Amino acid sequence: MSYDSRRYSEFSTFFREISPSLDLWDKQIHVHATEEIFLFTQPGSCRMINNGITVDIPTPAFIWNRAGAFHHVVSYPDLTDSYVLSYHPQVLHTVPDRMIKTDFLGESTMFALTLDFKCTDRLSRLFHAIIGSPIFQRQLLLPCIFHQVTQGVESGIEPIRVSNSSVSYIGEVIKLLQSPTPEKLTTEVLAKRFHVGQTKLKSDFKKITNMPIHTFRLREQVRTARMQMATSTEPLAKIAVDCGFTDESHLIRAFRAEYGFTPGVFRKKYMGDFRNAEHQGNRHPV
Repeated sequence: MSYDSRRYSEFSTFFREISPSLDLWDKQIHVHATEEIFLFTQPGSCRMINNGITVDIPTPAFIWNRAGAFHHVVSYPDLTDSYVLSYHPQVLHTVPDRMIKTDFLGESTMFALTLDFKCTDRLSRLFHAIIGSPIFQRQLLLPCIFHQVTQGVESGIEPIRVSNSSVSYIGEVIKLLQSPTPEKLTTEVLAKRFHVGQTKLKSDFKKITNMPIHTFRLREQVRTARMQMATSTEPLAKIAVDCGFTDESHLIRAFRAEYGFTPGVFRKKYMGDFRNAEHQGNRHPV
């Protein structure tokens, strides 16, 4: 799960730009504490998944994924002159109401608006101006982006919306699976905690995350172990136990299956990269 504001402090201030062509781009369904706005400028179509619902969106298009929504860009058009901006929701709270209108969002967890040539051109100029600008200029330009989107809605362009899902409790399930807890979170335990049947829990979980619970749990264990390997000198055997593996061999097998190389290779090759990224304030390579 990426762009978590608790790990990346710059998000609590404003936002950063992410390029789908970079390794920072998430290749799987994920959730984060920030909001993402996309601008795809090339004609074609984009397929998005948001809270288990798959939507095909004609492009050029403006797309807004809300914070806390499980989402993934399955396919997208040519990335030339396309933009992705990520920002903390608190940013909008600092903008005077008269400067920005977001009533068109409603309860949507994803909002998309197919654009005509004029609107695409105006938004492209605004997105381009934001990238690399000082914070105070970004704070002025962000409302301008939403103003253009508002104008598009008011002109009669029909937006595409995905509303809050009836399986939103899965977000709380994922938080539990990601949290450091001594409790063994079996499917039975989780089903009782959220007052649902085990079959429904498994079905809802796979609908949102596109993977079974046990696969997600194992992947999170491996990711946690990888973080510990990159940020500490703890013995691998201790990291394995701390992260819920039966022993060191279990961790090595799971790690190799997930990443294609052993923990030892990872520590030698990537620990320096991780520390450099931490020092520079970039997203961690892990």
